[in-house]
Amino acid sequence: MKIKTLKITFESLDDFQTRTRKALQGALQRGTKSIQGKDVLIWSSVETYQQFMSDQKYAILAAIFKFQPKSVYQLGKILNRAQQNVAHDCELLYKHGFIRFEVGKEAR
Repeated sequence: MKIKTLKITFESLDDFQTRTRKALQGALQRGTKSIQGKDVLIWSSVETYQQFMSDQKYAILAAIFKFQPKSVYQLGKILNRAQQNVAHDCELLYKHGFIRFEVGKEAR
C-alpha cells in the first residue's frame, strides 16, 4: 500500500474560477491535458471541509495508515463499526480524492 501526502487548499469560488480560466488558457497553449496536480484538493472554505471531515472519516484515514486493511470489511472490524457505515464513509472519501480502492486477490 502506498501512502501519499495530499495538499488541501482553500479558495473562494471567484478565486477558483479566475485561476482555472488562466490555467486552462495556459494548458491549451502548451497542449497539456491537466491543469491541477493529482495530489491537490481544493475546498471552498475551512467550514465546508470541517463539515465533510467527521471524526469517523479521520478515524478511517488513521486506521488505513496504521493497519493497512485489505478490505472495507476488515476496516470495519478494526474500527468496531458496521461495515455498511464504513463503506459509505469510504465511498465519500474516495469521491473526494482522499483514498482509492484497489482490487486485490483477497479483497477490494
